[in-house]
Amino acid sequence: MPSLTTRVSSYVSDRASVSAMRRQQAEVAITQREVASGRREIRDPAEINSSEALKGYLVRSDRYKANAELATYRLGLVESGLASAMEAMQTAREFVVNANTASVNPESRPILAIQVREMREHLLEIVNRKDAEGNALFAGLKTGVVPFVKSGDSVVYQGDANARKLQLSDTRTVEDGFSGQHLFVDVTEGNGTFVTTVDAANTGFGRISPGSVVDVSAWDAAPEPRNYTVSIAVSGGVKQYQVRDAANAVVASGNFVSGQAISFRGISFTITGEPAAGDKFVAKQATTENVFKTLDRLIAALDTKLSDGATIAKIGSEYDSVLQQVDRVVETLNLARAAVGSRLDVVETTENFRSEQKLLAEKTLSTIRDVDFAEAMSRLNAQMQALQVSQQVYAKAATKSLFDYL
Repeated sequence: MPSLTTRVSSYVSDRASVSAMRRQQAEVAITQREVASGRREIRDPAEINSSEALKGYLVRSDRYKANAELATYRLGLVESGLASAMEAMQTAREFVVNANTASVNPESRPILAIQVREMREHLLEIVNRKDAEGNALFAGLKTGVVPFVKSGDSVVYQGDANARKLQLSDTRTVEDGFSGQHLFVDVTEGNGTFVTTVDAANTGFGRISPGSVVDVSAWDAAPEPRNYTVSIAVSGGVKQYQVRDAANAVVASGNFVSGQAISFRGISFTITGEPAAGDKFVAKQATTENVFKTLDRLIAALDTKLSDGATIAKIGSEYDSVLQQVDRVVETLNLARAAVGSRLDVVETTENFRSEQKLLAEKTLSTIRDVDFAEAMSRLNAQMQALQVSQQVYAKAATKSLFDYL
């Protein structure tokens, strides 16, 4: 009879053999699943982390691609809208120039006013354009609203001052639209620094130019509010001008000469024609003006009957002011179109880089995750042979009788 030590040793040996066969069976099963699915069963923690990170990046990459396509589509619509708006404003400019020409007869101006009204309605349609999903192009973040609506004789902006951004990569975004407030509402008046106007009560034939800034530092150093009134007076038979600020302090004065520059505190403009004693002209710090208000001013000027010299002078100054304002709108739209081009370049460059990175990530993930079928089949054959050998050895050991130990 075998000893206790022999029985214990045999039991331990059996247990070890069974455990080894189970491990081999598990490895065979894993390899078979890998061959069937084409994917490795990753067990290395480092490879697991890398694999999850790469899969997460690929999911984001697909989302970035969709965003890039959407941005390209919407920016194309925006560029088309800006081009149409520029064309409308350039047409308005032609109307102003034509109306301000002495050769245009009075009967033509009401016809021009009708054309400007139609163009104004066309511009309203342009600024309210939407994409295929019904999102406004020029409403900022409030893409679900109609940006510009009529309120009486005015047009009111219902969007906001922001712009929607789309994520193109982990670190890059792009704006796919514009705020209509910047493009069509908050258009800086005049030359961007100050604006000139003619007092409505003037009786003379004086006409003021839009003017220009000759010394920015002097203008900036002037106390606010930077609003100045130029008064015309006659003393000793000589026509003179006097400039007073908002506090009624005299800041400049001299003999008036038609077409001669009047300069003070860094700005300069001219008054031409024959202003009457008591006539006033204003130069005030520029604020902003809605583009539809600019067109309304043009319509009002075109509708005004040029009944006398004073009215002609006032309307002439108004045409000059409107022309300058229209040019500022065109300049703003030009800058916006340039911005669209830059954004499209950003989308294209980022998308090309994203595509390259995605391909690299897919290759890296494939290296970690995909099965090398030649290696896997070789490994499976080796595992099957090892398992068969273990099973044969165990079967032979299990058939031993008591006589094998005598």
